Amino acid sequence: MLRLSIVVPHHDDDTFLENTLVSLLENRDASQEIVVVHNGTYFDPYQLGKDEVVMVEAPKHYSISQQLNLGFSAATAPMIQVLFPGTQVTPNWADYALELLETENVACVGIPCSIANSARTIYGMDSAALPRRKVAEQPVDVVPLLNGSIFRKRILQLVGWLYEDMPREGAELEIQLLLQAMELDSLC
Repeated sequence: MLRLSIVVPHHDDDTFLENTLVSLLENRDASQEIVVVHNGTYFDPYQLGKDEVVMVEAPKHYSISQQLNLGFSAATAPMIQVLFPGTQVTPNWADYALELLETENVACVGIPCSIANSARTIYGMDSAALPRRKVAEQPVDVVPLLNGSIFRKRILQLVGWLYEDMPREGAELEIQLLLQAMELDSLC
């Protein structure tokens, strides 16, 4: 039974996408599906089958939020994780977050993400730095970002997915504000 759908939007850099796909394919288990949403420019030179990766083609003009919404709709698991190309995962990367999501009031769990070609690990946004923007490189006072976060699919459906008229950063903020307004927890 699927527990987690991992949605990866792709616009341009095939190398970053392929690094993320290799990382996912090497580290996922049978309870996880991978959904790649691309704008028609990715031709899958590895001819990955549907049992490995579900490919969803979006119109070329779609924004990241629109691509993610297509991926969310195609996802079949009750939990959805967003990973942007270039993100690397490790074995059992989602286990702790999925445990936290077993608590009914928890709607979102952000997990640390290491970035390809970098020694940095990002935990989310540093809430102590507000009103300034600062990426949290330690797991303290963190607000989850879209990248790496795992959401309950039914909560994303309830709010109407991501607001497509906003750029990615606005959609990240808006989803967190919606979760707060519904008195649901976002953890890291």
